[in-house]
Amino acid sequence: MDVSRVDPEEALVDADTVDHADVSMELDEQGTGGPAEHGKEDKVLVSIRVRPTDTEIAWDLSAAQTLKLIPSHARSASALPQYHFDEVLTGTANRPVYTRVARGHVGAAMDGYNAVVFAYGQTCSGKTFTLVRITPHPSSPIDNEEPGIIPLAMKDVFAHIRRTPAREYLLRCSYIEIYNEQLHDLLAAPSTAAAAPVQLLAGGVLSPLREEVVTSLKGVRAVLERGARNRRTACTDWNERSSRSHSVFRLVIESRERGATGECGVNGRTTPAAAGGRQTPSRPQTPYSRPCTPGGTRLQTIGGRSVQTSVLSLIDLAGSEKATSDKERTREGKFINTSLLTLGTVISTLAENASKAKADHVPYRNSKLTRLLQPSLAGDARISVVCTINPEPAAVGESTSTLGFASRIKKVQLHARKREVVDADALIERYRKEIEGLRAQLAAREAMAAEDREVARAGEPAAAAAAAVGGSASSRRRVSRQEREEESVAMGDLNARIQQLTRLILTSQSVGDAIEGVGGGSVSVPGSPSRLDFDMSPYQLQQELLAARRQIDSQANQILSLEEALLARPLIPPDAPESQKDRLLAEQGRTIRELEIVVRGYEENLGEPLRAVREDVEHEWEGKVQEERRKREEGEVWAREVVRELEREKRARQKLEEERRALTAFVSKFDSIGSS
Repeated sequence: MDVSRVDPEEALVDADTVDHADVSMELDEQGTGGPAEHGKEDKVLVSIRVRPTDTEIAWDLSAAQTLKLIPSHARSASALPQYHFDEVLTGTANRPVYTRVARGHVGAAMDGYNAVVFAYGQTCSGKTFTLVRITPHPSSPIDNEEPGIIPLAMKDVFAHIRRTPAREYLLRCSYIEIYNEQLHDLLAAPSTAAAAPVQLLAGGVLSPLREEVVTSLKGVRAVLERGARNRRTACTDWNERSSRSHSVFRLVIESRERGATGECGVNGRTTPAAAGGRQTPSRPQTPYSRPCTPGGTRLQTIGGRSVQTSVLSLIDLAGSEKATSDKERTREGKFINTSLLTLGTVISTLAENASKAKADHVPYRNSKLTRLLQPSLAGDARISVVCTINPEPAAVGESTSTLGFASRIKKVQLHARKREVVDADALIERYRKEIEGLRAQLAAREAMAAEDREVARAGEPAAAAAAAVGGSASSRRRVSRQEREEESVAMGDLNARIQQLTRLILTSQSVGDAIEGVGGGSVSVPGSPSRLDFDMSPYQLQQELLAARRQIDSQANQILSLEEALLARPLIPPDAPESQKDRLLAEQGRTIRELEIVVRGYEENLGEPLRAVREDVEHEWEGKVQEERRKREEGEVWAREVVRELEREKRARQKLEEERRALTAFVSKFDSIGSS
């Protein structure tokens, strides 16, 4: 279902609507411990997957999380590379790979963090097998018996939804490829994709891009199969079906808390929490046309419930290649190698900046791949990298290069943040809950302080009696002066935070009262700006722009009037006590006298020193100016002399030219006489 033709409120998925067949039972039974905790850390998770082979291998895999080159396959015995990573995986099964590499990052995406999982390595090392597990048959490209990371991640998404009954989700996915440095939408019709190619806008926004709303694993599988069929693959010297492009499968996850009992959405949808299931009023289905900003959320904040949004990106990179026997494959390989080289340069720069605390320029714009990955590589995502290598001796050079890339990307620093769209109602409700919690803490501290004061007032006799009865020291110890001061500071901080939050919660009535008290009249408060539909006609957009400008001008005039009213207000109210007025008059009189003293004593105290400094500066620069003037005059005299010399030389050359012409004429006449 195209997202532009679907009402998001009708396509929500929650714990009651998830089909049990869509849940990854094997993974769900394993819980979330162990390697799944990787997705909760702000670091790049780097894993190495060694392609299974029946021939001799050049790497020692006996040590956990370590790869070491066998000495017999090294160029020199003195240089034996050894690498350490988070995971080193062998075998043909994809499920253990997903559990240890990507499952934690899928959970992070469901919790509101952007997450990226991508496979990197030389051609024919198992990247696409790991991510998608494509079969050799184009009619059914996805292997359902042993799926890759992407299908398993989609199963885990629905399993997470089933384990989270308090939230409802909107899932929309897209599938693109980067072929010869051009972006192509794998879900759009070929004619549409050719007429309107995908453009990469600021902030990593892709437009126009077809997004499909999915509510079941069957819908996700259909999207994957359609994209896999449209992806460019070809037979190469190394692989029967090799990927000729980078592919990016993106799942946008939007969620919010389910409404309370009896609450209905804006379009009449009753939440499952209210009625035990989804009940949609019967009405004709019409294309959904709610305004939406490109790259923005589709789900709305309703009833003070914020919308949490994140993007899960699963990327299959094409492998680096050498020259092939086919001219077209060689051209494709050139673009692939260029983008991978740029990716390596970006990673090296980021790693060096992180390790040496530098701020060198990062060349993201040198490739479409790095531009697309820029927000994630800059740190705003949880990243997991699967580097696939061929362990055979013939591929030692390519494997070493891949492992070097993996070592560098481990040094990239991350600082992922949760993405949440909060409306005013949700923000006010959050502040109110925080105020309630702070007031409870404050009340508890005040109660403890009162008890401590009672114990202190009882004095030593009570403490001694309690010790005699209990045979030990009293459980109520006297509080020292330092502890009382620390407790007082903590209570003051709680009070200050409560007052700050109370000031932030401004209802429309209090805002109106504040404006009326400042300006003496009623001033309209502008509302929140509405979302703009960028699919409108140019005329409609122009009208929206004019209306927005008029609103900005009106708000600017309101600000100026409020500032003038604030400046016109007296320093103290007219009904203030006489003592306060006298104190203000005394302060102003003292200020006036101080200013008079400053003005009167300026010339006496500072005028003469300033004049002396000025004379010194003028005397110093007068000599410099005279010297420069003398040099300029000497230069002018020299220039005039040079001009005269040039004139003399010019006249001499003219005279020589006349003599040469006369001599030439004489020789010609003499030759003519001799020949006759």
